Amino acid sequence: MQVQKICFAAAIAASLLSSPIAVFAQAGISSDPHQDQRLDQVLVSGSKEATQIEFVPAAAHRVDAETMERDRPNFVGEVANRVPGVYINNLGAEQHMASIRQPISTQGVYLYLEDGVPIRPAGLFNHNQVYEVNLAGIGDIEVIKGPMSSIFGSYATGGLMNFLTKAPSQDLSGSIGLLYGDNGYRRAEVDVSDTFGAHGLRLSGYLFDKNDRNFGHNNSDKQAFTLRHDWAISNKAKLKTTLTQTQLFAEQGGTLSEADFKAGRLDKTPQTFTFRDVDALRLTSSLEAELNPGGLTSLTVFARENTTNQVPTFFQVTATARQQGNSTVPLSNVCTNDPSGAPALSGVPTNALANEAGLRCGRTTDVSFESRGIELRHRQNLGSGGSRVIGGLVYDQGTVDSLEERYTFQYDPNGLYTNKSANIDAYRSYAVDFENQAAYLQAEIALTDTLMAIAGNRYDRVQYNYTRLGQFGAPSAKDGFQANSPKAGLIWNPEAGLTLYSNVGFGYSPPEISGKYGGANIGLLDDTRSRNIEVGGRAEVPGIRGAIDFALYSLRLSDAVYSSESSASYNADSRHRGLELGISSKLSAATLARASFSRSRQTFESEASNFAGPAAGSPGSAVVAGLSGRSLRYAPDTILNLNVAHRFGTQTTLVGEMQYLSSYFIDETNTRTYGGHTLFHTRLVQAHGPWEFSLAVRNIFDRNHAEFASFGFGRSSFNAGEPRTVLIGARYIFGGR
Repeated sequence: MQVQKICFAAAIAASLLSSPIAVFAQAGISSDPHQDQRLDQVLVSGSKEATQIEFVPAAAHRVDAETMERDRPNFVGEVANRVPGVYINNLGAEQHMASIRQPISTQGVYLYLEDGVPIRPAGLFNHNQVYEVNLAGIGDIEVIKGPMSSIFGSYATGGLMNFLTKAPSQDLSGSIGLLYGDNGYRRAEVDVSDTFGAHGLRLSGYLFDKNDRNFGHNNSDKQAFTLRHDWAISNKAKLKTTLTQTQLFAEQGGTLSEADFKAGRLDKTPQTFTFRDVDALRLTSSLEAELNPGGLTSLTVFARENTTNQVPTFFQVTATARQQGNSTVPLSNVCTNDPSGAPALSGVPTNALANEAGLRCGRTTDVSFESRGIELRHRQNLGSGGSRVIGGLVYDQGTVDSLEERYTFQYDPNGLYTNKSANIDAYRSYAVDFENQAAYLQAEIALTDTLMAIAGNRYDRVQYNYTRLGQFGAPSAKDGFQANSPKAGLIWNPEAGLTLYSNVGFGYSPPEISGKYGGANIGLLDDTRSRNIEVGGRAEVPGIRGAIDFALYSLRLSDAVYSSESSASYNADSRHRGLELGISSKLSAATLARASFSRSRQTFESEASNFAGPAAGSPGSAVVAGLSGRSLRYAPDTILNLNVAHRFGTQTTLVGEMQYLSSYFIDETNTRTYGGHTLFHTRLVQAHGPWEFSLAVRNIFDRNHAEFASFGFGRSSFNAGEPRTVLIGARYIFGGR
C-alpha cells in the first residue's frame, strides 16, 4: 500500500514537472543562480546537515540571522509568522499556541528543536515549549512544514521548527541592550563572543519583567542564557557544546467573557491567584568528524531537566452531571464526587455548585522530568554526482513525575476566583519511566544531472512504564508503541533558479503521557499517524527582482488527539488540505518586500472515539457526536502576512508589517465563530556609531482582537491580544556589526 502511495505521489510530480517552463517562462526565470538569495539558502533541518534548499523536497523556509538581527524579536511569532502557512499566537510571557497545517491548539503536532535536538522528549509535548528557548542566543530559525518523522521522529506532523544557536565570532564582539515598553515591559540583553585559537565562546542572554498595565493578574518575568563552545579539534573534527537555561514565572490571567472582550475590558480577568513557574535546562554536545573519504560521522549526547509548577487557569467547576452507563449521575461538586474515588473534602458542602457564588474546588498541576539521550549519525557520499546515504541511531530515556493537589477557592458574585486555600491533599500522583529507541536511513540518489530522488524511513519504539504513587488515579501499567515513518520525494532543478519537488511522507506521534495517565482511568488514546502528499516549487523571478515559493498539500491524520468542549480528549481522523504561497521582491535598491499567504480546509473524517481525561466516558454525547464532515474548530482558512523593509541611507531602517487572520469556528457544532482580525506593526532602527536606537509600535491602530477564542462548558472565552504598544530600545555594539 505504501508503494502505491509513493508511486501516486511520483505521478503527481511527473504531471506537474512535465511543463514547468510554461508555468514560469512568463515570469522570466533567471539563469543566474545568484540573482536572488532565496535559492542560495542553506538548511540543516532537511537531513541534519547543511544542505542547499534546492535539494530539500519539502516546504522549507529559513528566518535568517540578518532578519533576526534587524528585527530583534521579543516573541517567536514576530518573525515566524512571515513563513507561509505559519501562525503562532501570543498568549503573553512568550506563551503561545501554533497553527501549521493544523488548527490553533495545544496538541502535539509540531516538533521544536534546538540545533537539531528536540527540546522535549517523546510523550512530553508542551504547546508552550518555545518559551524554553533563549531567543537572544538564536541566529537562525528553520521551518519545514509537513511530516518530517522519517528523520526526526515524533510530533513532526504539521511541521518542525529548528532554532539554531549563534556561532562564536572570530574576534571579540557583542552588544548590550535595553528595551522599555509602555505596557510595563522591561528587558535587558547581553551578547558577547570571541575565539581563542581553536576555541570559540559565545554567551547570550536576557531577562525581562512585565508589570502589565493593560491586563489584570498578568505580570511575568524571565531569565534566559545560552553558553556555546566550539572547538576546532583538527581540520577534520570539531566539537560543539551548548548549555541553555531558562526560568519563567507568569501569572495566568485567564480568559475574558464575551461581554468583557467585546467591550474592551481587558483587565476583567476572573483569575486572581493562578500562575505558571518554569525552570528548564538543556545540555548538548556534538562531535563531528570526517573518518573516511566522503563521509561525515557525528555523535551527539544531550540531557534535559525541566520543572513546571502551576495553578492553571482552568477549573472543573461547571460540570453538573456525568454519563455513567445508561444513567446520568449528578455531580454536585467535582471535588466531593470525583470518579477517581477520592473522598469528599472536609468543609466543602455537597451543594457547592448549586449557587452562583460559594466554595469551589480546583487543582494544582506540578510536573517535572529529566532525560538524557544519544544520537549516532553517519553520512556517506556516493561518487561525485551528489548521491549520498544518511543513517542514524537514537536513544532517549528519562522519568517524569506528576503531582496534582486539590484546593478550595471562593467564587464571588462578581465572577472572581479568590481566597485560594493552602493545598489540602494530594489528589493524584504518578511517575512514568519513558524510553524512545529509533533508527533512520535516508538515501538521496541523483537520477540525472537535474533530477534527484530521496527516500527514507525511521523506526520508533516508545515505551511507558506508569506507576501510580498515590491512592487515586489509574492503576499502574506498561504501554508500548512502535511505528515506521517512511518518506519519498523527487526534486527537479531544470535550470538555475528553479526547483520543483513532490513528496509523500508519513508521520507518527505517541499518546501524551499526561493525556493517557492524567485521568481517573487509563485513557484509550491511540498513537497518531499522518500521511502527507505535497507538490511545490521555488523560483527566482527577475520580473519582480525576487523569488516565489509555493506548496500544495493534502495531509490526513488518523487517530489524531482532539479536545472536546467538556475537556475530554479523544481520537478522530481529519483531513487538512491547502495552498501556501510566498513572494519576495526587491522593490528597489533599498526596499525589500515579502508576502506570505495560505488557504486551507480542515475537516473531520470520522466520529470521536477512545475518550480519556477528566470528562472521559461520554461517547456519543452532544459535544462530540456527528463530527464527521464538520470543520475543525480553531482552524482559520486564510492567513496573510505582508512585510516591507526600507533603508534610508546606511543608518536607518524602517519595517512595516500587516498580519491578517481569517475567522474560524470555535465550537464543535460549527455554529459559533471568531471573526478574525487584521493588525499592523512597525519598527524603526537608527544606527549612530556603535549605538543603535529603535522604536517599535505593535498593533498601530489599537485593534481589539483575540489571540485565541474558544468555546467550552457552554460559554465563549477570549484570550485578548495586546492593545497598541510602544517599545523603545537602545543597544551598544562593540567589535563591529
